[in-house]
Amino acid sequence: MISPPLLCLAAPLRPQPGGAGLPWLSFNRVCLALAGATSPDDLSQRLVGELGRQLPADQVCLLLTDAGGGLHLRAEHSRPGEPRRKVVPESVCDLALAGHAFVVPEALSHPLFAGREGVRELNLRSVMACPVGSDVPQGVLYVCSYRRSNLFRLADLELLQACAAQASLHLDRSYALVENERLRRDLQAADSRGQVAAAAQHELINPLQEIWLALSLTQKQAGLLAERLDPTAAPDLRETVDGLIAGLGHIARGSQGIKARYIDPLRRYHQLELRLERLKPALLTASSLKK
Repeated sequence: MISPPLLCLAAPLRPQPGGAGLPWLSFNRVCLALAGATSPDDLSQRLVGELGRQLPADQVCLLLTDAGGGLHLRAEHSRPGEPRRKVVPESVCDLALAGHAFVVPEALSHPLFAGREGVRELNLRSVMACPVGSDVPQGVLYVCSYRRSNLFRLADLELLQACAAQASLHLDRSYALVENERLRRDLQAADSRGQVAAAAQHELINPLQEIWLALSLTQKQAGLLAERLDPTAAPDLRETVDGLIAGLGHIARGSQGIKARYIDPLRRYHQLELRLERLKPALLTASSLKK
């Protein structure tokens, strides 16, 4: 991963107290805070909160781009007693999204920011920002002070960059976990729907199999009965019974393991009713003859 260029937009920067190891101690604390995050929102808030404790800042903000490319405030941390401001100057965001990490000791007097309306309204003094994202910037990590100038040093900016890189990795992982969980739920729901559909198809096919078997056993008797009652109508009646049984057999046997497009219950049941209605007089006559 190539780090974005460091811009020192004014000089000199504040000297570094406490030795070179202090910023990386702060970095470790930020990493520990990020490791305990349970969601993208929780991770974002942990990031700005821990940076607010490690840096001498009045405000820390994380802004992320949405699907449409717009930049939105995702998380914000203000120093205790400091009014919460949810506005970040557009000029600061534009410079960071262009791929620059920078520190400005005095924004009110710097040529890039002094004439900007947002900077004057906020009384912005010390500013530090860097892009979030390795290749294409996906957001901005922003730190500022409204009270003091020349507040941040180069080591603070390097710390901010390192934390932004870690946050980008954690956010990508967190979003992937959220997406995987959504896909898992969708898969479970689809599997449940498939089980319900299979059960419904099984319940539909079983009665049809029983009807088909019962009619198959009486197919020969129905043909003999038709010849006895009306030999001239026997071929037509036998064809009707044979067609009915063949149709039920197609449903009962051919539909198992196949989608329900092969099953047209209303049409089949309607044909069953019509054909049984045609057989009813012959069956009643046969019953009376036996008596």
